[in-house]
Amino acid sequence: MHAVTGAVLFTLLLLTGNTMAQGFAERIPERAVLKTVGFGNVRVSMLLLAESAIVCMVGGLVGLLAAWAGRAALLQYLWHHLGIPYGQPGAQVWLEGLGGMLLVALAVGLPSARRAQRLPVVEALAGR
Repeated sequence: MHAVTGAVLFTLLLLTGNTMAQGFAERIPERAVLKTVGFGNVRVSMLLLAESAIVCMVGGLVGLLAAWAGRAALLQYLWHHLGIPYGQPGAQVWLEGLGGMLLVALAVGLPSARRAQRLPVVEALAGR
């Protein structure tokens, strides 16, 4: 069961990373304009990381809230049909979820942020 869960999470990480990388690649000229008007490499990279964090946090929080809302019904089902005892999830679940969201955001956003730092403005404006 852990292997299947791990495979699903890894697949979601790949899909999220690919989608966000495509979005970052489509907006290369916009990053060049930001650099042209005075934004430094670090500032542009921070904008990319912030965008990545916002996307991951919004999706993750929606998932955590949906899981929290449906937990009572799921836990009762597990107890009545499978005999699995249950307790109430505490703050540790929320902290682990938030930590996981930040890790995914960094894993997805760092490669694009590093690429944005090395990209010359002339090439970015040319669309290469």
